[in-house]
Amino acid sequence: MHQFLLNLLDGVPPEINVAPIKDVKDKFITISGGSFDITPFDGATFVNPFFAILENNSLCGAKVGKIKKTFIHAYNHKTGTGIIIKDAEYPLTNEYIRRSKLYENLM
Repeated sequence: MHQFLLNLLDGVPPEINVAPIKDVKDKFITISGGSFDITPFDGATFVNPFFAILENNSLCGAKVGKIKKTFIHAYNHKTGTGIIIKDAEYPLTNEYIRRSKLYENLM
């Protein structure tokens, strides 16, 4: 695990804006005839591709590809609440947006 180095001119800012989006659902049918709803993007985060570059800049010598697994934790000192997020992060590049109308709408 590597922490972001903050306060770099070309790195991630100390705070970011997020927008939760309701996941699409689809039916999954098993070979034995059972069915249930699945959410294909469960645990996925879609980011602006420029933010993926800023993240890599903040990782300094530990840079990775544009698609990465992130583990985020935060603590609100006013309310005493904490949050932990573990997800797969995908930058919405032109390549992804061309593949699907869903990606176009997300961007």
